[in-house]
Amino acid sequence: MLQGVIIRHLFLPGKFEETAEVLQWLKENADEKAILSLMNQYTPVPFDEDSEKLESRKKALSTIENRLVNEQEFTDVQDLLEAFDFEYLYYQELTDDTSWLPDFRKKQPFSNKLATPLWHFNHNL
Repeated sequence: MLQGVIIRHLFLPGKFEETAEVLQWLKENADEKAILSLMNQYTPVPFDEDSEKLESRKKALSTIENRLVNEQEFTDVQDLLEAFDFEYLYYQELTDDTSWLPDFRKKQPFSNKLATPLWHFNHNL
């Protein structure tokens, strides 16, 4: 893509109705004007915290289901996307692979595969 707009929307588990409303709005207002990128990679992360901080975090997350998107939700969203028939659309395939998640308790939180630079910028140029 050399120019234009990509609108990214993160589909959260247990929030199909909200995503349906967003997609309806995008169909009416952005279709053929932007590329839609629908993401489903919300990933719950276990927390090692004292009970007070853990309760605070659970309260903050209480508005969402702290889990991966399931197969039925993914199928429902695919059906909705097919019904809306967007001109330009990308969406992620469903996966339960969480190996890409960084472990910030480690000195090098990213796996070597993910930490390999794709290019090198020469600051002296």
